[in-house]
Amino acid sequence: AVYQSFEEDIYECLQSGITLLKKYKRFVLVYPGGKEPMGFVVGFKRFCDDYGLANEIVMNIKLVNVQEGDLYILPNDEDLVRIVKDCYSKQLTLGKDVGIISINDMSLKEILRG
Repeated sequence: AVYQSFEEDIYECLQSGITLLKKYKRFVLVYPGGKEPMGFVVGFKRFCDDYGLANEIVMNIKLVNVQEGDLYILPNDEDLVRIVKDCYSKQLTLGKDVGIISINDMSLKEILRG
């Protein structure tokens, strides 16, 4: 059997990159629910609370207004494309002005970073 702790996984992932992530002012988890595990939310909130980070959980990507200084954590590929397109339209540089962490990453997504 294979077991996965989504709460611990997201917490440890964010913690491992904290030196790079501290430059962002607000952490936004896009969590549409459904098939996405609740552990993502619990681990995300615990991480933000432990590090005193401004954060928000958004259930609908259409409610997101991409802003400079934000870091977006996205479990859904459609949401990823929407955020990247919004960044391009606002002339925001990925990795500098806006951060993106794509859950369920794959090598094809590397081309989105420009």
